[in-house]
Amino acid sequence: RPHRVPVGDSVEVECCLTNVSARTSPLLAAHDPIRPEIRLLVGPLAPGTEARTSYQMRTDRRGVFELGTLEVELRDPFGLAATTSRVGDNVTLTVLPRVEAIAPPPRSAAGAAPGGAVRPPFAGQSGDSFYALREYAPGDDLRRVHWASTARRDQLMIRQEDHPVQERTIVVLDLAAGSAEAFEAAVSAAASVLIAAGGALVRLVDTAGHDSRFGTGSAHAAALLDRLAAEQPSPETRAAQGAKAAMPDPPLPDRFAQPLALLGTAPGGGTVVVVTSTDLGRTHVRQLLGLTPRFSVMVLNVRRGQEVARDRAGPI
Repeated sequence: RPHRVPVGDSVEVECCLTNVSARTSPLLAAHDPIRPEIRLLVGPLAPGTEARTSYQMRTDRRGVFELGTLEVELRDPFGLAATTSRVGDNVTLTVLPRVEAIAPPPRSAAGAAPGGAVRPPFAGQSGDSFYALREYAPGDDLRRVHWASTARRDQLMIRQEDHPVQERTIVVLDLAAGSAEAFEAAVSAAASVLIAAGGALVRLVDTAGHDSRFGTGSAHAAALLDRLAAEQPSPETRAAQGAKAAMPDPPLPDRFAQPLALLGTAPGGGTVVVVTSTDLGRTHVRQLLGLTPRFSVMVLNVRRGQEVARDRAGPI
């Protein structure tokens, strides 16, 4: 308890052993395969009785782990023979990435209306602000008639109100790892950006092809953190990265092809944050910043411990 914790927190593990035989059980030794240093000694149990104990376990690694199966060892009184068996059911423990308190990503010059259409940057921020005029269509609310324009054009004209903007934030996580420590920092950075942008529509895309789609709210945020808890580095080798980096004008690594294709079909407007732990060259950074004119783009390289570059122009 609990089943989902941030990395660094502790969980309580409770063990219950029941003697289901018709005889008194012998002295048993049990340990958790995940934490072998934790050993439990269980005295003889009468038939049908149980023994309970619990211990604290600190989570020092992000990931999804199977707990609950104990290794129970039985020895004869003289210590000449021993047998080991596994007992108990597995329980899934999800250790979430560390989330730092950061400012949300900068707002883009244009967001997106709830229907997905890009809204011009000069449109008002209120749902009651005036947006445009259009001709009357059957079923329109007559209270929206703009009488001055109707008199000038001799045709019913309707005020079309502006829709409130929903900011869109897309995080692209590069699964190629510069190092184990840098990759964990990249996952933490991706989680922090997604949570900081919680008031917007957020979407997680990784270089393995996973796409969470846009969503908002606590349930969507929890699903994104669960996904980040399970992320693993891609098998791309440093040698392959070094070979590409040695080229005079290296192309963008192939692993970015799929997420960029997904962004090509996404509604425009919003901010794209690319998080990587590899040492991308300046050419690659420029290519990422220019991946599409429809988004504001930010590249975070946690290997260098700082933001490498940002497109401040916003979407066109």
